[in-house]
Amino acid sequence: MRPVAHSLAQIPTSQQDIAPLDLVAPGFKGLNTVEAGMLIDPSYCTIAQNAVIDINGRLAARYGATPVTTTPVTGTPSILSAFEYNGGQAIGFQQIVAWNGGISNNVANPNTGSLVGTGTYTNGRWFFQNFNNKCIALQAGQTPLVYTGTGTFNTIVASAGTVPLGGIGCAAFGRMWIVNTDLQTIGYSGLLDETDWSLTDGNAGQIDMHTIWSDGTDQVTAIFAWNASLVVCGTKHIVFFTDGRGSMLGMDPTQAYVFDMINGTGCVSQWTVDKIGETDVVFLGPQGLQSLQRLTTSRNNPVETLSKYNRDTLLAQITTETLNNISGCYNNLTGFYILGLPNNGVTYCFDMRRLYLDDVQAQCSITTTWTMALTACYSSKQQSQYLYLARKNQGTLCNYTLYGFNDELASYTFTYLSPWMNLGQAVAQRYKILKRLELILYTSGNQQFILTWAGDFGTQSSQAQQSIPLTQQPGQYGVSLWGVGTYGSSLTASIYLYKYPAHMKAQYFQLGIATAVSGTFSIQQAQFAAKIGRVA
Repeated sequence: MRPVAHSLAQIPTSQQDIAPLDLVAPGFKGLNTVEAGMLIDPSYCTIAQNAVIDINGRLAARYGATPVTTTPVTGTPSILSAFEYNGGQAIGFQQIVAWNGGISNNVANPNTGSLVGTGTYTNGRWFFQNFNNKCIALQAGQTPLVYTGTGTFNTIVASAGTVPLGGIGCAAFGRMWIVNTDLQTIGYSGLLDETDWSLTDGNAGQIDMHTIWSDGTDQVTAIFAWNASLVVCGTKHIVFFTDGRGSMLGMDPTQAYVFDMINGTGCVSQWTVDKIGETDVVFLGPQGLQSLQRLTTSRNNPVETLSKYNRDTLLAQITTETLNNISGCYNNLTGFYILGLPNNGVTYCFDMRRLYLDDVQAQCSITTTWTMALTACYSSKQQSQYLYLARKNQGTLCNYTLYGFNDELASYTFTYLSPWMNLGQAVAQRYKILKRLELILYTSGNQQFILTWAGDFGTQSSQAQQSIPLTQQPGQYGVSLWGVGTYGSSLTASIYLYKYPAHMKAQYFQLGIATAVSGTFSIQQAQFAAKIGRVA
């Protein structure tokens, strides 16, 4: 872990001398709204909007959303489901998008390539699953649909029994697992057969969760496979099933039993569940973003979440959302898990590359926010590994392509705001007489930024604006950080030094930087040059 973000030069023996008070990589631990009103370490920030942590550990402007759709859906409705269907060697991969009234496998022009068949398509929020080279679509109250890679989606016609209609389920261990409308009874299909739901032939069957919940009643919110076990989540339970055999056929449901259970937490929606390789599953729980691996090893405190330092803000925003409209997914290329809250117009970005332990050994994720109202998202499993996004009322699919700095031609603003800082324990109790602010930025230039500074919890504030020229001084080592930027950003990016004769007398300071993003922009270091005054 990086050392503390601020390093204090030795205080001059004469209080008339100017002391450089440095903030190295400010904000590199991301957003902290829980302690925003307190004096906390400048490794956190209280606003980190449209930001990410770049490969050099600096707080930086995120990339944009580049359109994949060239002709939006007529009327620009929200794309409510987006999915990568894997039809096997014969069919290959297809991208599928759905909206209220339509479904298509032509993401360039969703108005064509319609996959509407039998069934009702009024609601475009379909939960898709790859199953035996087919695509299964689930929606509460609807008979599930099946698509074979050609033709259209059509209602599954049961060869035996009744197909569950609960809309929550998964494809795992060669079977479809779908909860019924009571959100208690989980039906499982015959092996490699989405039409067999017989309760008498010994191939299909059901699990009654009424008899398994240990802390009163509950209801199923998500079902998924993890580490050769079937995981069933409720709102306050996580139940693990196994058959204890490890056969080549996967889990045998007729031999399945509960081998573990976590109480006191659960999953709010199956739309937030995603795997991180083979080691972990992340999902939104009632206390925030949860890591299943962390829960199983630290089960005595399920209140601790990856979103610990933004808990209250996140949970307050969730209360204003329809839970099944929240979308979350993990992207291997960026290392981000994103969580879109469309009603709030905000997307949380959790950096899963740099999980850290805080001072009480709680595992946390570096968190930033994006001004983006996501209605659907998924990560490609193909070589590109792109992160695909659908934004509210756009009628398009786009991707976070690691180049470009606009959201489908719309601009956005990067904003950083530090916490209130004492600028080091050696001068914490003294007034600081600010004489100069210095910034070291890594940027491609040709943009403006606004620098703000405030003292003593907002009793005084000021700002300055600066234009960065396109042609800058040479980059570090003369090759702009070895010729590569963050995830392939502009090769013209380099170090930019900025000094401003800022003046203010205060004990505590706060620093802010905002810019309309048009290229690479990251904060490498800031410095308060100040005379050290008397004890406050």
